[in-house]
Amino acid sequence: MGIQTNNTIFHRRGDNFLLGNDSPQQRYKTLPAATYLLRFSMETGFYLELTEDFELPKKLYGNLDKKAEKILNTFANRKGTTGALLCGEKGSGKTLLTKLISTQAREKGMPTILVNMAAQGDAFNTFLSAIQQPAVVLFDEFEKTYDKEEQKGLLTLLDGVFASQKLCLLTSNDFSAIDAHMKNRPGRIFYYLEFHGLDSQFIKEYGQDNLKNPAHVQGLQILSSFVKPMNFDMLKAVVEESNRYDESPMETLEMLNVRATGYADTFLYELVIPGRTLSKIHNTFEVRCNPMNGVEIDYYYEKGKNPKDPKKKAFEYDEITFETKDLASINPEKGTYEFKKTSGETLKLKLKPIEIGGMAKVKQVVNDLNLDGPSLDEEE
Repeated sequence: MGIQTNNTIFHRRGDNFLLGNDSPQQRYKTLPAATYLLRFSMETGFYLELTEDFELPKKLYGNLDKKAEKILNTFANRKGTTGALLCGEKGSGKTLLTKLISTQAREKGMPTILVNMAAQGDAFNTFLSAIQQPAVVLFDEFEKTYDKEEQKGLLTLLDGVFASQKLCLLTSNDFSAIDAHMKNRPGRIFYYLEFHGLDSQFIKEYGQDNLKNPAHVQGLQILSSFVKPMNFDMLKAVVEESNRYDESPMETLEMLNVRATGYADTFLYELVIPGRTLSKIHNTFEVRCNPMNGVEIDYYYEKGKNPKDPKKKAFEYDEITFETKDLASINPEKGTYEFKKTSGETLKLKLKPIEIGGMAKVKQVVNDLNLDGPSLDEEE
């Protein structure tokens, strides 16, 4: 519910809500839980215009529900302004997440204000602070509406200087277009969510619900490893074409305006060459590639004893290439691929885990230096 104040702050004129008490019959101490467009006129200054509420698809895929719930819960447990920046690939779920948050906020009695002009400065901040109830303020395609100089005009609002509680949601397709004063500043932007295309769970669930031929679901997941980043527009087109002609998702690429990329990931690998023992000393057992384009591995193997020093082993260098036709199995969710050649050579790839960061990384680096004195963990 909105936090009521002693003084009426808005009056209604048609679909417009304006500051003041001009209309005795339509005064509001709190804004109705609805969706509004921010407007401005020289006569009235900033005001709000009712617009249609967001519509959500019948089913949401992936983990958007959890993200929306967390953001709203954090907002409810913090004072003042909470900011969240959603940045990344078009059609990867940014706008859908903001619509979900707005819908859930409306169910809790909170209005949503859509900002599609470069509003900033004291007049704008004063207007928002006059709305003394919790509200969502959505800046969609933020970097297109505000240039970097104009973005600085919002810092005071995001700093939470004003007492009103606002959840500011900013979406952007280009992180580099965001002003540096908003980056790594959780006091202003508390959450930063990156969208690198649709996740594998989203793609799997969508395929299960929409592909007429269930046998094509795994092919759709494989395709998502081949085409990165995959957005919803691409996913929808592939499924539509697959259903129309009963083609495999890979076959749809022959004519669709969807193209495979040179996207590569880092993988840990296990290589088996019949009759050869790979050197654990010389090989990195790590390769960067796109498995769907084939993989080339350079490796060292044991070659008997070293004639110059019989106590030591000799090693020899070789290379092997696995082609797409050698791909025997794939698990996109686990990030594993297995290649097998008819001659017996086998290659297993597993997506390399993300390296640790933050304080955990600092501890590891300091402790690895073997400095005198206790380790960081011991000090704790």
